[in-house]
Amino acid sequence: VVLKASVHNVSQNQKVCVAISVDSFNNIVNYQFPILFNPAVLRFDSVIFNYSNFIEGGHSELTLVDVLRGSLTFLNYAPVSTLPNNAKLFDLCFTSIGDANTSSDISFDNPQLFPTRFVRDGNNLLNVLTKTGRVNIQGMTPTTPDIALNIAATPNTYRQWTTNTFRITAKNNGSQAMSNIKVHFKYPNQTVKGGDVIPSVGTWTEYCSGGILCYEWSIPNLATNVTATLDVPLFILGATAQIVANTNLLTSTPTDGITNNNVATVTLAPAPPPSQMLAMRNRSMPSQFIPVVIQAISPNPTDGDVMIEIESIIEKEVRFDFYTTLGKVIKTEVRQLRKGENRLAFEF
Repeated sequence: VVLKASVHNVSQNQKVCVAISVDSFNNIVNYQFPILFNPAVLRFDSVIFNYSNFIEGGHSELTLVDVLRGSLTFLNYAPVSTLPNNAKLFDLCFTSIGDANTSSDISFDNPQLFPTRFVRDGNNLLNVLTKTGRVNIQGMTPTTPDIALNIAATPNTYRQWTTNTFRITAKNNGSQAMSNIKVHFKYPNQTVKGGDVIPSVGTWTEYCSGGILCYEWSIPNLATNVTATLDVPLFILGATAQIVANTNLLTSTPTDGITNNNVATVTLAPAPPPSQMLAMRNRSMPSQFIPVVIQAISPNPTDGDVMIEIESIIEKEVRFDFYTTLGKVIKTEVRQLRKGENRLAFEF
């Protein structure tokens, strides 16, 4: 008699049923055998009997001897029966709880626990050939189709009435080429299109047929380990809170098998106000400081003008020291003040 268990390759936390079957099963009246597995890799869930291969009037029993240690026993007493080759007696169903790249044998060899015996009509004890089964828990294989998305913004904070560029990346992490990839990116609240959308591969469609907004990036093909990019300039309107931008994978061929990287998010906070603390110090009175706060410099403090209006009762040469709020000197310049109103422009 040949007693055998099936072999399976599964992922972590997957249900799997192992078939226990026989060959050369002729004129058998009773049989018994242990079943052993690794409980650190598999958790026993249930048994499914194939009742068509059991004779009426017999008795079958599966005993959970020590299931927490991976031990089961099965015995059957029945009238004389003969089964075809590869006849399945039952399925043992498990959940794969082990780590990736671990495995558990499904074996029948433990004579100390419960000897394996098949008895033919006439009380003849038969030789038994056992074929060990196995459940292999696989890791993430390179054959698994996988498109990984990411999103970033430049700059990584925002100011009202300025433009930020959002870059979406789609990388093929699998070992086979992917096609018909569609990625969705809806403009976040308080933003509008601020320039041409530039894909490195494929096409960008803002409006689908019928004038419906679809916001889809279509990538016809993406080779393995290749990254495609989509640059989307967006003009920031009157936003005051955080801006949250999301992108997600819609479809691909073959279907993406790893979904936890199919969605990406970036959050932009408002940039701190570009205020500068400026101090004007009179050369003849070095201890006299006049603090002036500039609330906004447009477009930014490095390439714009600062205009200061001062009314003076005397003519005097004055040195202007410009500081950041952290106390760093960014500019020093000496100007002549006239009596009356003075309108002074400083270039940065």
